[in-house]
Formats: sequence, C-alpha cells, structure tokens
Amino acid sequence: MTDALARVESALAAAGCHQRSGNWQCPVHEDREPSLSVREGHKGAVLKCFAGCDTRDITAALGLKMDELFEEPLREVARYRYHDADGVVFDKVRFQPKTFRWEPSLNGHKLGLYQVHEALSLPDPVYVVESEKDVDRLLERGVAATCMPGGAGNWSQEYTSALRGREVVIVADRDEPGVKHAMKVQAELKGSRIVQSATMNEHDDIGDHLDAGFKLDELVRISKPGVRQYRVVNLSETLKKGVPDPVLLCNGLLYEGGLHSIAGAPDSGKTTLALFWAVQLLREGKRVLILDEEGGPEITVEKLAALGATYDEVDRWLTYAPFPARSWTEGDIEELLSLAGEISPAMMLVDSSAAFLARAGLDENSAPQVTSWWSRVLTPVAREVHAAVLVIDHDTKASEASRYARGSGAKLAVLDTQYKVELVTPFTRQQEGILKLLVTKDRRGWLHRNWQVTIKTGHGTIMPHLEHDDPEATPAKKGWSKSKQTIYDILDGFPRGYGEINDLLYAKTGYYWKGSTFREIVNELLREGLVECVDGRGRENKWMRKDMVSDNPSSDVATSGDGSDTWYPF
Repeated sequence: MTDALARVESALAAAGCHQRSGNWQCPVHEDREPSLSVREGHKGAVLKCFAGCDTRDITAALGLKMDELFEEPLREVARYRYHDADGVVFDKVRFQPKTFRWEPSLNGHKLGLYQVHEALSLPDPVYVVESEKDVDRLLERGVAATCMPGGAGNWSQEYTSALRGREVVIVADRDEPGVKHAMKVQAELKGSRIVQSATMNEHDDIGDHLDAGFKLDELVRISKPGVRQYRVVNLSETLKKGVPDPVLLCNGLLYEGGLHSIAGAPDSGKTTLALFWAVQLLREGKRVLILDEEGGPEITVEKLAALGATYDEVDRWLTYAPFPARSWTEGDIEELLSLAGEISPAMMLVDSSAAFLARAGLDENSAPQVTSWWSRVLTPVAREVHAAVLVIDHDTKASEASRYARGSGAKLAVLDTQYKVELVTPFTRQQEGILKLLVTKDRRGWLHRNWQVTIKTGHGTIMPHLEHDDPEATPAKKGWSKSKQTIYDILDGFPRGYGEINDLLYAKTGYYWKGSTFREIVNELLREGLVECVDGRGRENKWMRKDMVSDNPSSDVATSGDGSDTWYPF
C-alpha cells in the first residue's frame, strides 16, 4: 500500500467511516450503503464517490489537502487562463507530477477556446492542437494556435463558430485517440486538414515535432485514421551546403555520435580493446562514461592500470557507474540522458549488452525487445549527447558464421558500426598475443575494414598496437610479388621468430605459410639490405625491418665485429 492510500484510509477510519464490499462510506453525504471507491492509482490515491460528491469536498471533510492524495508533493509548473461566456476567469493549473486542477472549480461552466482572440488576430492558418503548452509556444512564434479546454474528444459547436471562415490545420497526436479526435473536429470544420508530427514515436505531438528541428511546413498530412503518409524532404539545400566529414576518435575507429558494438568470443580481447580506446580518450583530456554490469570496480581498475591509465586521468575525466540494474523505464532513460548531458562524454562504454538486457528482463533473442532497448536507451546518448557509444557484446556460437553479435539480427540494423574480434594468438600480462579486428558494418563507410592488433606486454602492462591489415593490398611499385610484399609489411621494429611471424601471416592471409616459402623470401630481403636478423645463438633467429630498427634501440641485432651489418640465412 502506498503512503497516499494509507493516508486516505487512516483519515476515513478516523472520521468514523466504515468499509464494506470494497467501498468506504463517504464523509460528505449520508451514506448507509458505502459508495466511495478508494484505490491506488499511478500517482497516488484515487477517490470516486458514486453518489457524485466532489473530491475536494471529500478531502476537506477528512481534513486532508488535495496534495496529500499524491505520492510526490505537487509542484505548480504552469497556469493557463480561460474565460466563460460572461468573461469569468478560470485558471487551468498544471502540476508536477503531471496533473491538472481548475481554479475555481468549473461547476458546469462552459469555456471558450484557449487564447482564441489572440489566435484570430494573427494570419492564417490557425493550428488546433491538443495542449495549452503548445498553443503558447506557437503564439510566441507569431503563429495562430488554439486548443479546447477539455482535451481530446470535447469539441463543441461554439468552437466551430469561433473558427468559421478561417483556414484551420488540426494537429493530431500520434496515437489512436488523437487521430479519432482530429477526424471529429475535421468533420465540424469543413475544409480543414489534419497533420501529425514528422517524428514517428507513439504519442508524439507538435512539440516533439519542433523539438526534433522540423518546421511547421514539414508536418505530415494524413487523410484517414491509421494511415501514415510519406514525409518528402528536399535534399537540394543539404547537397548545396555539403555534409561535413565525421569526427573520428581512437585511431580513426569510433564515430563521434555513433552507435558501435564490439563482439567476440570470451577472452578474445574485446574488453581490452574497448578500455584501451577509453584510456586513449582520457589521455587526450576527453571524458568517458562507463556503465558496467559485468566486471565491477576492482576488475575495471586493474585493466585500466595495465593499459597505462593514471590516477589524475581517471580522477578527472572518467565517470564510472557499476551495476545500474535498471529496467529502463522512461524515467531511467531520462536519468541516463541527464547524466550524459551533464558530463558530455566523448565515449560511453556499455559492458555488456547481454548483461543489461538480462537485468532488464529482456530476451536478447527477441528482435522487438533488442531493437527497443538499443534504440530507446543507447541511440539517444549517441545522437543527442554526441558521444561515441560502444557496447561490448558476445559473439555468436562457434558454429554460426555471422556479421553481428549473439542474439537477434535486429542489432545489426540498429548499429552504425559493428566490430568483430578474433583471437589469433592468446595473450597474458607476460605473453604477447595477436588479435584480428574486423569492421563488419560501417554505415558511413569511413573506416578501414581489417586491422591487426598486436598485444605488447611487459612488467604487468598491456599495450595494443593497431595496424591496417588489408589482405587485398596491392603489391608495391617495386615489382615485388604479393608474397614478398606481405612478409615485408608484416615485419616491424620488433625481432620476431618464424613461428610468431607465421601467426601474423595467418592473421593477415588466413593460412599458415610453408617454411621454404618464408626462407626464400626473407633471405632475398636480407640480401637487399631491407631486413635485419637477430642472432639466435644456437636457437631461433629473429627478423625485423631495417628501416624500423631505430624504433627498438634495445634490439640485439647481430653485427660483425667492425660494425658492418651481416645477415644469417634462415
């Protein structure tokens, strides 16, 4: 039982009212057969006397204020002034939580249209909308607008007379009651037309249309209930102005204002990559918001530290929210947007999609539920706050070849960018490894599709190193074979043995190379003075690019006693 309901029932008992068959005796009239219904409503206690007593009179008889019927204290947010035929003033008062009250009580008084005299002083058309708030907004713009006092379904002949001879545009809310009401008004106002918001969410009104940046002439016209008209947009002005290039973050892999997913098998390195990008942004003095339903603070800090994040960077630029455990009601979404809007993060990292859906009681294999969660919760942060939203996701089962993550294929339709991580060589804090990062969807088409990620380690640190890995790269202009070019591109300033190089070749080409092929090519590169060989001193020799040796001055490169370079055949 809510506090408001308990408050009312206690007052009824204290007033000597009795309860029978679910109803209470009404304290206003002699009530031998209890006729007062008292129930729990969405915002508090709801009272209804079946004998017709006014709720104000009932609360007054109980010694309660009207505000005490609500769970939250009522806060006045607006007043809308109406007049009756005799010029008597009535105020429609709006409160938060959303409710309305007439002051004084109408008691059967019939009121005219809201702000109708001001509306009729302005040029046509006159917009008939459903709320006083929208009327005021349009009038402030110099646009003629009005509405009726009772909401949808309460049109009268007096309103028709007031608008006779004027061009009228009826703006229907995007729901069934709104359209039905608009059709009834149109039947009374001959020659009027019905339009709706160009936004497509249920219940959207003209306020949502304007908030989305649309103009009045972009309202969508409808002719029949339930028929959604096409919205036609002239692209010539956009073409004339041009579309700016996107802002790319983190090695050119994340779109500012984009919705991204990074998926892979367990321990494939997807979280390492995601946090690596987060650390890059922290290092640049950009804010990052992390919503974590998986790891928890200790594990997250451990990974951030291994990736080189400092105390000052984390303290100043990182906002971390562990285990939100939300069901993602409209209130939850509003709170998230408020937080994101307050800190303006360059990235919002969500770990993970499956955990968030499970906490909300949603099925990750249900297309409607997945689409709803991604579009309602994540997309607004990307589009309205302009954050790069990155969601860590789980891969499909090993037997399923797929471009998207585990669960509904609806994810791929919602996303702007999808990454898939494949583990080539496992890594630990003490052992380097190799990942393949594939961009399997890029809505805007600015990203490199294939990346090789070398996880370099040492002294407990982990440092991903990303390079373009294009298996379709053309041979160099030197006239080299494609195989020679591929091996040369694989080598860098770090000495690597044949086994490690072959792992890199597999990540790049999809197959392991024969030793004889590698031997022939690497020796040719040695003779041409393009690579160096590190003496294995009886063990495996290691190879590196000569033009990159300076990047790794500690390399134990084999040289002759006089300082001239020498090479060791494979």
